[in-house]
Amino acid sequence: MARRGASEVSDEILEEGCYYLSRLGLSPEQLAAHFEVTPARVKALSKSYEAKLNSGEVVPGDFDRMFWADVKKEAEGDVKLTFL
Repeated sequence: MARRGASEVSDEILEEGCYYLSRLGLSPEQLAAHFEVTPARVKALSKSYEAKLNSGEVVPGDFDRMFWADVKKEAEGDVKLTFL
């Protein structure tokens, strides 16, 4: 993942990323390092997105899940994904 400051990424993207990437096994500490926020902020963002899913404000989709799975693979150096 490209390292960018939290001020360069919208809260909506951070929420979605924290939610899906945590579901894919990344710890709050790992996500905090990648998104340059605190682990507490990662947990709050993930919880906020989960609340939006539960309320129907956002609708889960296969595209979103697959997008974040691909981001995780790329960050881990999945050569097949990187060269596609």
